[in-house]
Amino acid sequence: MNSPAEIIDAKVKTIEVDDSSITSNLEAGRPISIPSDWSWRLKSATEEQLNIYEIIGNVSGIY
Repeated sequence: MNSPAEIIDAKVKTIEVDDSSITSNLEAGRPISIPSDWSWRLKSATEEQLNIYEIIGNVSGIY
């Protein structure tokens, strides 16, 4: 089981966007992926819009 310290230390290294999902590759080497369909904003976004993002919050989030 993950401790809160392990979860807090999850920092985004890179982001990959394709037509069906957004994947955050973490510094620890683990990917986290979500389907674009989970968000009405992401689902209706164009490819150009999906490729505009910013890593925020001390590299722990995506805007």
